[in-house]
This record gives sequence, C-alpha cells and structure tokens, in this order.
Amino acid sequence: MAGSSWMMLDRFVFHRDDEEEGSPFLDDSKAPLRASSRTSLCSKFDILFLPAKPPAISRFYMRWPDGTKSENAKGTELVAAHSDLVLFRQTSFGRLGEDGLLPIIQDHFICVASCETKPSLQLRRLPVCNKPMIFPFGEEEDKAVAEQRLFFPHTVGLIRGHGKSVEAEFAVAQLAMVSEIPGTLKMEAEVCVFRSLVSGNDGDGKWDVRKIPIGHKEDEHKELYYWSTDAVITFNSYICWINYYRGGMLAYDVLEEKPNILYLRLPIVDRPRSSAQGKAFYEVNRSVCPTMEMSKKGRNNSVLKFTDVIRSDGEPFGPLGKGSSFTIHSYTLSSLDGSWDEHVAITSEALWALNRRIGLPRDILMFPLVSMLNSNIAYFLVSESAEEENSKLSLVTIQLSTKKVLAVDPYISREEGSPSGPDADMIEEKSHLLRSFISSRFPTYLTQAPADVMRLVSRLTIEMVEEEDF
Repeated sequence: MAGSSWMMLDRFVFHRDDEEEGSPFLDDSKAPLRASSRTSLCSKFDILFLPAKPPAISRFYMRWPDGTKSENAKGTELVAAHSDLVLFRQTSFGRLGEDGLLPIIQDHFICVASCETKPSLQLRRLPVCNKPMIFPFGEEEDKAVAEQRLFFPHTVGLIRGHGKSVEAEFAVAQLAMVSEIPGTLKMEAEVCVFRSLVSGNDGDGKWDVRKIPIGHKEDEHKELYYWSTDAVITFNSYICWINYYRGGMLAYDVLEEKPNILYLRLPIVDRPRSSAQGKAFYEVNRSVCPTMEMSKKGRNNSVLKFTDVIRSDGEPFGPLGKGSSFTIHSYTLSSLDGSWDEHVAITSEALWALNRRIGLPRDILMFPLVSMLNSNIAYFLVSESAEEENSKLSLVTIQLSTKKVLAVDPYISREEGSPSGPDADMIEEKSHLLRSFISSRFPTYLTQAPADVMRLVSRLTIEMVEEEDF
C-alpha cells in the first residue's frame, strides 16, 4: 500500500469518562480521530482512536453516557484491522424472553479513517447476524440442531478491497466450523461472511453463510478434523485463520467471485499426532505476520513470517526455569503455493551475550510480532520477573539478522492488587491476562495528524509509567 505506515494496536479497550484527569476525550484538537454511534439496542457511545508509529502502541478508547461502570463497557472487543478500517464488537444482553433466557446481541462496527480536509473517523454499524449455527448429530437432517450464531474471539477477520476509494468493497468473515464432508475424507469450512461497500450506511448489506471445500492433502485430514482457531490475520487478498497447536493455516480469498480456502502447514517441529485438543497459550510463543521483504532483485515483496520461540524447559508459558534457555526460529513464506524457508535461529545465550549492556531481562521473550514494513525487525514482550510482586513488562525490538537489540521500551508495570493511576484498569487486567497486539497497515496521514496527537500518546504512556514507579 503506497503512502502507508503500520500500527501495533493494543487489544485492551480503554473506557474513560470526561471527568477523568488525562482523558483524551477532553480535547478534540489533540485527538481528532473520534466518532459516535449507537448499538442496535439504542445505547449511545463515543470512540476515540490514537494511532502511533511502533514501537509506540496505538490505543482505542470508548465513552458511555453512564460512565465506566456501564454494563456495556464489559462487552467491547477489538476484533481486527486492515488498511483504513478497524473492526470492533459490542456484546450486550437483550430483553428477557418468554423462555426465561436473556438473548445475546452482538453488534459489529467498522471504523473508517479518512482525510478529505483533515484526518477524521466515521463509524458504521453492521446489521446483526441472524444466521443460526446448524450442528448435525447424524446423517439425517432432522437430527440437526439450530442454535444462535455467536462470534467468538479469534474467529473473525477483516479485509478491505484494493481500491483506495470509499466505493471499494470490504468483507468480514467468521470461520464458524471445520467439518468432514459426509462420505469422504475431505474437509470443508463453514464461513459466515458480510460484504459491503466502505461508503455504506448503518444496516446496509447482509450476512451470508457458505460451506467451502478446503484444498488439502490426504495426510492433513487429521489436522483439520481437530481444528481450532488461535489467531486471524489478513495477507494480501486473503483472510487467514491459524491453529498454532497443530501448526496449520486456512487462507480464504473472500473477495473473489468464486472464493477458495487453502490449507497450509506451519513449519513446527512438534506437530501433534493424537486427537487431543491443543494446549492453550501457544500464541505466547508463536506468530504468523504479514510483512515486506527485499528480494535479490531489489523489489519489496509481501511475505509471511512465522516466528516460533521454543523453550528448553518444555513449559507452554511462565518464567523460564532455572538454567533453561530458548531459541527463536524465524521462517519466511513468499507465496501461498510455496514452502517455508528458515532464515534465522537465535539462541537466548547468543542474544544475552551480544546485548549485555542493553539491560535485556534474562527471561523468555513472548508474543513475537514482526514489523509489517521490515521482515528483519521483530518485537517481543518480556517480563523482568513474573514471580516478583512488582514486575515490569517491556517491549523489546530486535534486528533478527544481527541478533542486535535495538530498544527496550517500557510497556506496563504490574503490582499486587489494583494499582492507581490513569491506566489502572489496563494494568490490572494485564497482570493476569496478556494478549497479542493487532498489527495493520494504515494510511500515513493518520500519523501525520497534529504533533499534539503523538505527544498525547507519549504523555499517556509516561504518566502510566511514572504512576507505577517504573
């Protein structure tokens, strides 16, 4: 994308009131990317977006009329981002039904950034999806069970068409289930898709459910039979769902006239052979990231990077065991019909030895994320000691080819109990629940907004760090 930058968007949604000191809602001249809307239950809210160039972290804020204690504040989730679009979901409870149950209402909203005269944000609510989930319990159709379709974390992707105009198309796609085609060893995917123009209004467009055969090899059947989704990304014209435990990826060219879904293996060394469900938290150690890489002919090409941090102690997460180490493996995929090439393997011993003076904590590097503009730059979270009462979490920037640590930047400081300060809610959540960032390319004009915007992001970070005695 010409004239674009990229962002690392924190998945945490910051809920703020006007009365709160330091609230970015107080001054729209310093934070112009804001908009208002209503849920399908007519609850009004405001949003505010603070983009920042990495290693600074971009933030998403919400404000409800009844304040941060609003029940609605508990149901907001950032879902995905692509180009000038950000997708978030608001989950609420409807009125009590005759069956005595509270219906779950899930609204999806698209934030559209634009710059006709100055950077601005528009907000659009997609229609509520009323397509049920059909669960077959036998070959006879009368044994099938219909249930309300729910959109779970890490199952929904977003893609914007290639056109720069607001008349371009975008799509939201949920991977609902992967199942066996009856009477065969072939697998198919059920996807729930919403397609519309970027310029559409609230309620325009409709959801459509499709079953699409998956292109896969015979020996990949078991990996798909026990499929579960850990992450979703957008790569070129594909929405990609990833299973880190079984080491696979489903790529869906949703905007094509006759879309296909392809299965690709990830180059993991411990591919499970049993039917057991995957262990949780593999996203802590693994990532698939779209990025740019310079070819031998000097061309900048789109590639995928798979990063796998392998621990010697065999633990899925947590501090490194005494005397334990880790190795960072980095692989590149130049095209979906190609194969993965391993470019880099970095041991923790080499990393610590080469960067003694940097102050790099001697613990596991977590949540790998490769820069979207440079395949040689990767970011990791690292904790000084997750066992200490007052541990610090930092963002580490590494140049993979040289094993050089370029920066160690503060992210958060965690303490026992509920910390005070402007970002107490974020710090409290991340003391027990760390999550990956959402990475996305976006127009350069968003980072060319008034310098006050970038100063505001920096000031909020500094205030948080100072409040926690980082």
